[in-house]
Amino acid sequence: MIITDQLTNVIFFSDTIENECPELFSSVSKLKELGLPIRFFKGGNSMWARDYMPIQVSPYRFVNFKYNPDYLNDTDAHRATITDNVAQICQSLFEHNVDVLTSDIVLDGGNVIKGNDFVVMTDKVLYDNPQYTTSRLIHELEMLFMRYIIIIPWDRNEPIYGHADGVIRYVDESRLLLTKYPDRKYIKEVKSHFKDYKVSSLFMPRNAAIKRQSYQWAYINYIHTSDYVLYPALSPKADCAEDLCVKRQFQKLFSEYKQENIIPVYALPAIKFGGGLHCSSWNVLDINSFNTNKCDGKRNK
Repeated sequence: MIITDQLTNVIFFSDTIENECPELFSSVSKLKELGLPIRFFKGGNSMWARDYMPIQVSPYRFVNFKYNPDYLNDTDAHRATITDNVAQICQSLFEHNVDVLTSDIVLDGGNVIKGNDFVVMTDKVLYDNPQYTTSRLIHELEMLFMRYIIIIPWDRNEPIYGHADGVIRYVDESRLLLTKYPDRKYIKEVKSHFKDYKVSSLFMPRNAAIKRQSYQWAYINYIHTSDYVLYPALSPKADCAEDLCVKRQFQKLFSEYKQENIIPVYALPAIKFGGGLHCSSWNVLDINSFNTNKCDGKRNK
């Protein structure tokens, strides 16, 4: 059983977020105080936990890919933010009750979107691993994930990171979300891989502020767990026209959740750094924290 987002029950953030993005730290800390399953871990060298933390492929198994992004190899300061002790961090968080497999494949966690029977990545993974032929690389990834690998084109308007989580998200067995792109050819190319799914996009109102239009991609960078959906807000009180418009879309998209568990989080300061809620978080299924008797965040059928 691969661990998709809707099976997760704990959201981790690196404790470095307190200094790197105090506004986002304040927002998620308040949610933690309200009882949301949020934790902070030590040992990371940057707030972008999604990219360097191991990827959970089953309840007790994680895969630690090589975190060596080309966009952090230009200066000593950037290289210092690379975290390479993630296997130890992961095992300490789970009290050594999990296996962490190590792979030499260069892959950021932000470039991994897990579905029930597939895993999506952009073709940047091919560029980052020239030591592999395409066929061998895909075979190795399929062995590690135990799922079919779908390679979608890299969004060339976002030339640095090449992460799939800024392009597409898995909602459930029949639905996917795709960032709303003006490039129809690109949309058509991505959609061609998912003919059996209903693919929709989040959209801003027609009178969206010009200063916010460039951040439309950020709305797809939300956190999805078994009980909660935390979506990025571009205004401190999530009350700008764009946030209110997207709020209604999230409530419709995740109608099985209680409305109070679909929560906006002011994330603009992080978004201006080039990431969002999904990028800065690491949500996992923690068997030790799972209580089958608790009331979850979904509506009673």
